[in-house]
Amino acid sequence: MHQSRRNFGLLGGGKVPPLGTFAEYIVVERDQVIPAPDHLDDVQVAAWPLGGLTAWRAAILNAQVKAGHNVLITGIGGGVALLALQICIARGAAVYVTSGSQQKIRKAVALGARGGANYKEKDWPPQIAVLLKKDTKGSGLLDAVIDSGGGDIMGQTGKFLKHGGRVVCYGMTANPKVTFTMREILENQKLIGSTMGSHKDLIDATNFMVEHRIVPVVSHVLDGLESAEEGFELMKRGDQFGKIVIKIRESEGGTKAKL
Repeated sequence: MHQSRRNFGLLGGGKVPPLGTFAEYIVVERDQVIPAPDHLDDVQVAAWPLGGLTAWRAAILNAQVKAGHNVLITGIGGGVALLALQICIARGAAVYVTSGSQQKIRKAVALGARGGANYKEKDWPPQIAVLLKKDTKGSGLLDAVIDSGGGDIMGQTGKFLKHGGRVVCYGMTANPKVTFTMREILENQKLIGSTMGSHKDLIDATNFMVEHRIVPVVSHVLDGLESAEEGFELMKRGDQFGKIVIKIRESEGGTKAKL
């Protein structure tokens, strides 16, 4: 990701970088390409870069997650949220989750989460607080929240977020505004926006992923670029658990590369 606000792009491509990857071919600068990890296949590699980069910057650089921390990740089931879960667990943190699906919470627990709550229930914040108190190894408070929803996330989690705790928002699927009150100010709690990351961040994230043998969760593999709309519909319905990958057919691009 280019750092200049006036020259923002998702891929390294010279003065005018490409803005997306719905294409058979793209051209990028050679020094922007990094080796794919040996422990992943092509589909898993395709599921890593943007999601892994976003999760890394949110969890490690902005939330500053460390071993022994209690972390809440909202909207589990999304590709970034799941990668953040895997990164935080590998870091040694205790991770709790929210989802609108009990099945997704169970899957997250199978991946290493300590527990979770359904955000469709009004009392989900107290449910997370109870889980934190049951965990005798922790402080009973959250060190950080990694959020994709926005809205009243500060009010919902502030009572069991520690003094000086961090809420990192990388998306606002629930509401494009986040409420921040004097209560959070008096608690020295921090609200931090987080979007993607730098080329160095991606290298650091990938090295960490290789060290801990993290394998991105792939929800669906779609056949051909014309299936892109199907992917958007899956996300709109919330049916995915992990990343959605589009496989480029050999006849389309003369290659078996994946997006």
